[in-house]
Amino acid sequence: GAALLPLIAPSAAAQVSAQAVLPTDGVVTAGSASISHPSGTSLQVDQSTDMAIVDWTSFSIAEGHSVYFNQPGTYSATLNRVSGDTSSTIAGSLTATGRVLLVNPNGIAITESGTVDAGAFVASTLDIADADF
Repeated sequence: GAALLPLIAPSAAAQVSAQAVLPTDGVVTAGSASISHPSGTSLQVDQSTDMAIVDWTSFSIAEGHSVYFNQPGTYSATLNRVSGDTSSTIAGSLTATGRVLLVNPNGIAITESGTVDAGAFVASTLDIADADF
């Protein structure tokens, strides 16, 4: 059979993983949540309200890295909006106790090594108004 070409050229993939190891510059704009780095390879969002909105400059997870959303319940939700000009690549693990929405107009890819374990996960290039969330 014919070989499938990678979505990202190897040199571009190396640049992405070097620049976007974990989400950057998170700012909680609605609800209540705190962002911490329990280790050099992990990021944790501890959310204390059922709904929260976090704006990020970039949101990618490199292979071997993880992001954990600790939410109040399975019906809790976090809207993550990317304001920077780079696409999101999930090559590591994204885990959440509730629902996670990721909005990035530049594109979103989950690689072969990427895993998502959440109550629900929505990835979109279309924005959503805070009031509609």
